[in-house]
Amino acid sequence: MGCDKTQTYYEYILVWKNSIKINPKTDPKNPSLIIHTSIFIQKIITIPEWNQVPRIHKQFSAPLVPSIYNYCDYMNAWKYAFTFQNTENRHSWFFCFDKTFNVDQKISLWFID
Repeated sequence: MGCDKTQTYYEYILVWKNSIKINPKTDPKNPSLIIHTSIFIQKIITIPEWNQVPRIHKQFSAPLVPSIYNYCDYMNAWKYAFTFQNTENRHSWFFCFDKTFNVDQKISLWFID
């Protein structure tokens, strides 16, 4: 993970590209503490679907630092977006494919690895 590319940055890429939906749950006794997050995978974008050279940067329209990303960042997002841990070290993740996921879509080998 790059020094200026945080877990939030990578999470934002996946949300921005409509690849995932996120549903965090907080502790009922401490509403500021996220204890569980469900991730619903909507799509996994392939290079042809990216519609430009993978190393060419795209710009976020929302203020974010860094404000640019490319396909390499998108691939890395699948590794680094889910590294969040709460201050009490008791956060868990649940992953599933969303009902909108196209089961016939091609999935790149980098995702499977």
